[in-house]
Amino acid sequence: MKELRELQNEIEEIEQQFRREIFDDSQLPPILYHYTNVYGLQGIVESSKWYATHYLYMNDGKEIIYGDELVQEELDKRIDTEPDDWVKKTYNKCLGKEYGSPSLLREFDYDIYIVSFSEEGNLLDQWRAYGDDGEGYSIGINPSKLAAIITGPIITDPKNLAFVKVEYNPSKQNSLIRNAIDEARLILKRELAGAVDDTHRNQLCTLIASHLSRTLIQLSLFFKHPAFQNEKEWRVVRIRWGRHPMTGINPGSVRNVDFRSGKGILIPYMKLNFHSMATDEVDENERLLPLKHILIGPKHKYREQQAQHSLEMQLLKKGYEPDRNNPLIRMSQIPYQ
Repeated sequence: MKELRELQNEIEEIEQQFRREIFDDSQLPPILYHYTNVYGLQGIVESSKWYATHYLYMNDGKEIIYGDELVQEELDKRIDTEPDDWVKKTYNKCLGKEYGSPSLLREFDYDIYIVSFSEEGNLLDQWRAYGDDGEGYSIGINPSKLAAIITGPIITDPKNLAFVKVEYNPSKQNSLIRNAIDEARLILKRELAGAVDDTHRNQLCTLIASHLSRTLIQLSLFFKHPAFQNEKEWRVVRIRWGRHPMTGINPGSVRNVDFRSGKGILIPYMKLNFHSMATDEVDENERLLPLKHILIGPKHKYREQQAQHSLEMQLLKKGYEPDRNNPLIRMSQIPYQ
């Protein structure tokens, strides 16, 4: 049996190793694309910042709930079959059932903001869903520039960003979930064997539940239904102290949060400055995005010259150098009206 501080250090080392094994081996593609409408394009280019939307307000909120439901399903199975009441108690803590929480994400005391990128910059489904039904833009960037400045753990430090490839394979998803739970259970059973009283056992359950929650949420944020695998998505994730079912909203969670209108409601989002991730403070020094090119949506064919000319003007004003051999602005050739 280990002291709680020693055990916590062991758990943190396990979490770091887990992240390295699962997330650090993804091969970066030569280019990634972000689909947006004209307002998003204007704001991103002018500010050199990316707009990360609160996960509950994304175009399809079920994208994030999918992973959460996979985790909840596996934990519910474990709760039904687990013979050890203390292990079962830990699973319930992990799900937040002690607080009447409906899911792992709902119990988690953070707000989660996401920017989505795709390896494919000219997909009709993407234009329809995220590119203003073909009247938007697809911003192509050099992802190696992002990988160099986006580092750190996803959950344990809200000052860091995560940049990870989405996993679509259900077998891989479920295997990762089961492995994470199995490892947490092994540690808990080992420590429970030497616990001196119920107070100590409760402390162990709380500590392991916290570890398991972080790990499972970290996984669920990068799981997506296999029906969307043609998107080849990557996600940048930022977390903030947020809402908790027992405590309400943390005032600090809305610092540097902006709002835009959409579908009759206000949508919370954050402007992420990828050039300075040490703090949330806005870097006043203008920086250029690592642009490869920008694709104009297929519905702009009848005003292609205007769309291209005005975008060229904005890019020149910001300091992007034109290159005739590798033009920054291109037109989608998909036949879509």
